[in-house]
Amino acid sequence: WSEGTERYKEYTRDDVLNALGIPDGRMPSFNAFLDPKGEKTYWRDRGWFEDDANVKLPCNPRWHQLIGMLALLDSAFNGKNILLMDEVGLGKTMQVAGVVALVTYFREFYAEKKDFPGAFKGRKWHGVDGNIPDLASIIVVPKSLHPQFTRELRRYLAPQSFDILPYLGR
Repeated sequence: WSEGTERYKEYTRDDVLNALGIPDGRMPSFNAFLDPKGEKTYWRDRGWFEDDANVKLPCNPRWHQLIGMLALLDSAFNGKNILLMDEVGLGKTMQVAGVVALVTYFREFYAEKKDFPGAFKGRKWHGVDGNIPDLASIIVVPKSLHPQFTRELRRYLAPQSFDILPYLGR
């Protein structure tokens, strides 16, 4: 049993951003800001975010979250399964949203440039043409966490960047 991130322990924030192919630090398909109270989202409250009088936080993943995203992507490129687990409140939802956004960014980047960005340059996805297939992401959470998880996805992901389609079963 290991953390799966040991090889990245010496990485600075800039190292991780460069490895992910986002040297400007802006997560693709992420909102620019967050409501510090966690009540407002761009999906419902765009005007609130456009009002300079409101205090907002930058929507920037922390170092450990970026490292987690990098490790998840690296494992996916290597065809390895990975389990994301950590203490409550350390940002697993942001990491999942980030990986979904990065996979989409990587797929679009490859379609345009015939290569992946950052540390993934020269690598191929395990498919016919080397690119990541344009498929849906399915995220499974316990039913009791569904409202919170959906709210958090909308907190991080920019409106109209993804369709969020909750399915609760019967």
